[in-house]
Amino acid sequence: MISTSVHASGRAAWVLSLAACPVFVAFYLWAHSSTGPGNSAKEVVELFRKMDSQGERLTNKGWLKVAALFVRPEPPPREVSFTVVTNELVGQEVAAGNRAEVWTECTEWGTIDAVARFRARLSQDVSIGGSIKHVESSLTVRQPYKVVFTDSYWELTREGGPPKEAKGPAVWRIETFEPTRHVAMDTAIQYLTALSGTSSDPVIRQNAGKSIAAIKRLYRSRAGMTL
Repeated sequence: MISTSVHASGRAAWVLSLAACPVFVAFYLWAHSSTGPGNSAKEVVELFRKMDSQGERLTNKGWLKVAALFVRPEPPPREVSFTVVTNELVGQEVAAGNRAEVWTECTEWGTIDAVARFRARLSQDVSIGGSIKHVESSLTVRQPYKVVFTDSYWELTREGGPPKEAKGPAVWRIETFEPTRHVAMDTAIQYLTALSGTSSDPVIRQNAGKSIAAIKRLYRSRAGMTL
């Protein structure tokens, strides 16, 4: 697990690893397949988003796995924080030579910080019926990913040192590194649920429970659904 003020127990790690099992298989097949049309720029972005949304980068080990999809990744941060998302889409790639651009879209509901506190993506005081009310909401965000077909890349070390330049078979890799974790809502709730019952810090346990309630309340009010 990442060394952080947020200490998830073995149970938290087990929940996340179980949810991500299909992703491990997809990653293995991608990393060990031969170069060819099947390894498209879009598929690399899809694999990254699948791994990230299922919580793979919430651990050091998982962060290193996902790093292989990038040209020049960054070492994992010392603290666990992430954005809670739903409704992820990956658009078609637009390629030109050895470069391509692939857009993604999702609904961002808010962020979880290093001590498990939730903050809504949009939060403001508005006048409703002559009185001021605090309103929280989500936001739909579209982001382009630049992808390059290359045999040059940088590898992260398990010791946490700076990336090392390496050479290998030419494959599509994401050129612009994305340091912010974007975690699917169900995975975020699983993570917080484990944290609320097992963290050694009472403040974190309390924050995690409050965050789960806040996420569910906001989701119901914005989407008209029940978690």
